[in-house]
Amino acid sequence: MFGGPKIWPDKKKLVGQNQKNNVDRYYKVAFETLEKYRKKDNRRSYLWSSPEVDKNIALIYKELSTKNIDKAKQQLEKTIELLANLNMREF
Repeated sequence: MFGGPKIWPDKKKLVGQNQKNNVDRYYKVAFETLEKYRKKDNRRSYLWSSPEVDKNIALIYKELSTKNIDKAKQQLEKTIELLANLNMREF
């Protein structure tokens, strides 16, 4: 079963297995929906044209898929810094 990243504190203690399964299902559906949204052709407009940014984003997805939250966060920070530098060059 999909465990989902447990990065948000639970507001309520989950007692039964059915409740835990529902939480896992909600995470799974949310991430699957985001993936479907990302794949739609009319939503593939990016604010950057840098293969380096695309590579960094792929690395973030990779780290998240292996549940390496700390590494994903570090990669995200690097990507944001790269986007900021690219933006400064354009303006």
